[in-house]
Amino acid sequence: MGDVGAGKSSHTKSNYVVRPLLLNGRKAVIFDKKDQNGEGEYSDTTRHYGFEPIKFTADESGTTLNILDPMIARGTGIQGQARLLNIVTRLARGDQPLDGWEEEALRAALRITVERAEGRAPVLADVLPNLGNIVGDAEYPALSATARDDLHKAGLSVKWTLNGLLDEYAGLLDGETSKTVDLHGKLTAFDISQLPDDGPAVPVVMAIGNMWMLGRLRSERDSATTVVYEEGWHMIGGPSAQLIKANQKLSRGLGISNVFVMHKGTDIPVTHQAWPSSRKHKPSSCTGNLGPKTPSGVSRPSGSPWKRPARSRPSATGTTSMNTGHTPKRMCNTFARHGNAPSPTPTRASPSATASKPWAAPK
Repeated sequence: MGDVGAGKSSHTKSNYVVRPLLLNGRKAVIFDKKDQNGEGEYSDTTRHYGFEPIKFTADESGTTLNILDPMIARGTGIQGQARLLNIVTRLARGDQPLDGWEEEALRAALRITVERAEGRAPVLADVLPNLGNIVGDAEYPALSATARDDLHKAGLSVKWTLNGLLDEYAGLLDGETSKTVDLHGKLTAFDISQLPDDGPAVPVVMAIGNMWMLGRLRSERDSATTVVYEEGWHMIGGPSAQLIKANQKLSRGLGISNVFVMHKGTDIPVTHQAWPSSRKHKPSSCTGNLGPKTPSGVSRPSGSPWKRPARSRPSATGTTSMNTGHTPKRMCNTFARHGNAPSPTPTRASPSATASKPWAAPK
């Protein structure tokens, strides 16, 4: 964490991306949000390693990510796909949770869609006709007419939400995953710099990309992978925090180190479920000197209520760069020893001190 212009990007790129890539058996995946001349800031670095960044746009000129890609099911099963669909629907509603009826309608529609896929990868558009359509579904024979009507209405509500999402981001979500989405290179950049800051596009791509990556890495365990989320509050401060929490054990097993980059702790709303867990998480966090030193570690008073109780560090501590996963503790300790604590302000020796210690020359 750190203020704008405090060096978060340089610190992250140098210490969490380029430096580990000097080693064999290391990869990095970046969700690259910062725009530099019409593309993400990691684009040139990605090309240095011989690959093109995976570019996403709000129109139909960019990459497509399939929410129902079989690679996602490979990592977390159909339960993971259902969880992802739930999160995407919630993001499309501005973080409004689905009720029990809507969750059941969505789960039923996904089950029917997968059963009828007939050997091909289903896409989001295949789910829509099955939302609210429970006629002839053998799973609900005991439901009353009123309950069936409620489930039908709940399905229609979710259907309209997803319809609106596809209308707005047709080329982004409607179709099979583009062939350019791959993790063969040492550095893979999901370039989301051209997606709009408002709306659900950025967190939706992050969530789908995260689940797709888990599925891919589950079958390729030859490397330890650092995953950097620029504007990381989308992942740990929004509905997608459920995915991070649910998949944390799998991430550790795959050797994934998650790095979330954000301005301040209060980017996560106090009322959000991720807020207390992010404050309490200590075992693998590193401290980086990324901004002006104040009693709270950030220059803005709004960060104080989050920062001070979270770490209880001395008043001159720098801001915190949270890293969850398999970053070696030795590396964290190295960061903590070298350059994080501010140097004490030089003071001129007093005349009396100099007189009592003639060998101590004034500074």
